[in-house]
Amino acid sequence: MNALRHHAVSTIEISDTAQNIAKNLDALQAYASKIRAMSASGATQKIIVTGTQYQKDQDILAVWAAGSGQTVGINGAKASQVEPG
Repeated sequence: MNALRHHAVSTIEISDTAQNIAKNLDALQAYASKIRAMSASGATQKIIVTGTQYQKDQDILAVWAAGSGQTVGINGAKASQVEPG
């Protein structure tokens, strides 16, 4: 996170476990415009979020889902929370 807070950094790629990325979605969302790619360093390629998290963190989840084989699962969501905008 320190690198993302640095004003001189224009873009960055992140590689970490899916679990750590999921745990830090809100913080990563704040810097989504600086994150050009994300990848999972472990075997798990799926992040599970709630409907509320999906709505709140859409930008960073889109970066995650753009990675090869990486997916987002949504649990406990209303249809209105996951409809395409």
